[in-house]
Amino acid sequence: MTGIVGVGPDGPSLSALLAPVHQEPWYETDRVEAGDYGLAIVHHGTKDPGGWHCWQDGRRAGVIHGAITNLDAFDGRYERLFARVFEAPAETLRRLDGPFLLAAVDDRAERLLVATDKLGARPCYYAVEDGFAFGSNAASPLAGVEDPTVDVQGVSDMVMLGQVWGEKTLVEEVSTLPPATVLESQEGIVSTEAYWQLDVDVSPKKDPFTPIVNAYRRAMADTSATMDGSVGLWLSGGLDSRTMASELSRNLSSLVTYTYDANPAGGGNIEIAKRIADRVGAENELVPLTPDRFVDVFETAVSLTGGMLTWRTFLNLTAVFNIDEPTDLILEGCGQGTLMGAGIGQTLLGQHEMPEEVLYHAKHQTDRATVQSVLAPDVDPMATYRTVVADAPSTDPAETALTAYYRNYVARGEFASNRIARSQVGSRVPLVDGEFLTAATDLPLSYRERAIPFTGGKIPAGAAKGKFEFTRALDDGLSDIPYERTKFPPSYPHWLHTVGFVADTGSKRLLGKTAYGGRRMQSRWYESNDRLRALVDGLLDDAATRPVFDADTIQTLRRAHDAGEANNLGPLAAVSTVESWLQQHLE
Repeated sequence: MTGIVGVGPDGPSLSALLAPVHQEPWYETDRVEAGDYGLAIVHHGTKDPGGWHCWQDGRRAGVIHGAITNLDAFDGRYERLFARVFEAPAETLRRLDGPFLLAAVDDRAERLLVATDKLGARPCYYAVEDGFAFGSNAASPLAGVEDPTVDVQGVSDMVMLGQVWGEKTLVEEVSTLPPATVLESQEGIVSTEAYWQLDVDVSPKKDPFTPIVNAYRRAMADTSATMDGSVGLWLSGGLDSRTMASELSRNLSSLVTYTYDANPAGGGNIEIAKRIADRVGAENELVPLTPDRFVDVFETAVSLTGGMLTWRTFLNLTAVFNIDEPTDLILEGCGQGTLMGAGIGQTLLGQHEMPEEVLYHAKHQTDRATVQSVLAPDVDPMATYRTVVADAPSTDPAETALTAYYRNYVARGEFASNRIARSQVGSRVPLVDGEFLTAATDLPLSYRERAIPFTGGKIPAGAAKGKFEFTRALDDGLSDIPYERTKFPPSYPHWLHTVGFVADTGSKRLLGKTAYGGRRMQSRWYESNDRLRALVDGLLDDAATRPVFDADTIQTLRRAHDAGEANNLGPLAAVSTVESWLQQHLE
C-alpha cells in the first residue's frame, strides 16, 4: 500500500517496517535518512505525482503522503513549509488543508514530528516499546514490538461497531494518531498535541448553506489543482457522489465515473449514475462486483485496512481491483453525507441525554450484551463511547455527540476503506478543508435526518434534509434526476422523499429483495457462495480457538444465522476479519 514509515534512534530498520506493506509492481519507494532517523514513502510515482513529496536539506528531512491543497500559503515551496513546521508545528499545521500524513526529522535536534490532517483521512499508527516507529499500515510498527498483545477493547469495537474508534488498534502496543494531531519525539520522549478542533454548533441560522457551498466549491477547485493525470470518481445514484461529479467536471477537462451495483444491489444505481454522468459530460463504466473476485482479494483488503474495518463494510470498495485500466486517481464522496446531516439524527439526539448512548444507538451492529458474550475476557463495550465523548471539547450533549462522531466514524469508518482503492490508484479527499469543515459543522440541528416513527431511531426517513438543501443550493443542474433511495428528484419536497423511501424500502423487503434495513448483499453472498462461505467459516473455526473469543457463542451465532432466526453477519464478519489480520501479522 502507499504510505509512510519512519523510525527514530534504536528503532527497527526501515526495511523491517516496509516488509508487511502490500506491494504492487509500479510502486516506487523513496527513502531519506538523517543521522539516527529514517523516513520512507511508498507512492504511485508518475501515476499521481501530486500525491506525495520527499524533501531533504542536510540533516533535516521530510515526507508528505497526500496533497497540501493550499501550498500557495507557503509560496508553493515545500522547503518553506517544512521550515515552518519545525519552527511552529501546531500553528503551521492549523493552516494546512488537504488529506495528508506529514513526517519530518531534524537529526541535530534529535527531533521527529508526525502529523495527521484535520479529518484523519491518511491514518498513522505508532509504537514506542523498543524505539519509536510509525507507519501508514498498522502492521508496520509491529516490527518494533517483541511480544505483541491483542487489544481486547479494540476487538470489542470491531464486534460492536465493525470498526475501531479512539486511539486503539488490535494490538495494545500500537496506537492510532488521532485526526488533527501532531506527535513529537525528541530525545526519546514522545508527546502528542491536538493542533485544531472541530467546533460544532447546531444552533439555528438564517442561511447556513451559502458559506458551505462557497467553501465546498473552493475546496473542490483547490483539490483539482493538485491532480495530474486522469481522474475518476465512484458514482452512485445518491446525492453525495453526484455533487462531487458536478464540481469535478467544472474543474477538470475530463472525468471518468465508475459504478457498481450495490447499496443496495438492484436499487437503480446503475441507471441513475449513467444519467448523471451524461449530464456532466463524464464517461461511465460499470464495474463488476462478484463474490469469487472478493474472495481473491479478501486477505489483501483486510491487511490494507489494518483488520480494523469489517469485511461486510469494505466489500464494495474492493471493486477497484476489478477495473482493468483505472484512471490515475479515483475519488469518492464518502463523509459528505455525514457532514450534511446523516448518521446521527434529530430523533436520537432527542431520545438520549448521554452522548455515549446517542453514539451507541447511532452506530452499533451488535448489541452490547452479545459483544460481551462473544469475548471471553471481561470487557465493557461502552468504554469506547465514554472515552471518545471525554475527548470532545463541547459541553452541549448534542454537539459533544456529533464532535465525537465526526472525529471517529468519519476517519475510522468512512475513510478507512479508501486505503483499498489507494493501493491501486491515487486519491484525494476534498472535504479536508478548514473553511469547509467550519461551515459544515455549523449545520443547524433542524437539517439533520429524522427517523421513521416506531423504529427506535434506527431507520432514517429517506435522507437528511441537509443533504437535499445542499444539493439544491449547489444549483448544479442535477436536481431533476431521481435520488436512488427515494425514486424522486432532489427538487421535490422533503416530505415526499420520506414517502418514497418508505414505499420503496417496504415493497422490496416484502418481496425479499436487498433493501435498506433488510438483508444485505453481503449476507446473500455468505449464504450462497461456497468459496466465501468456506473462507469465513474457516476463519471463525480458527477464531474459536483463541483465548480472546468464546467458542460457544460464535457457534451459537452461526447456527442462528444459518437457521434464519437472526441476521448475525455483523459479529461473524467482525470476528472473521480480526482473525484474518491476526493470522497475517501476529503469527
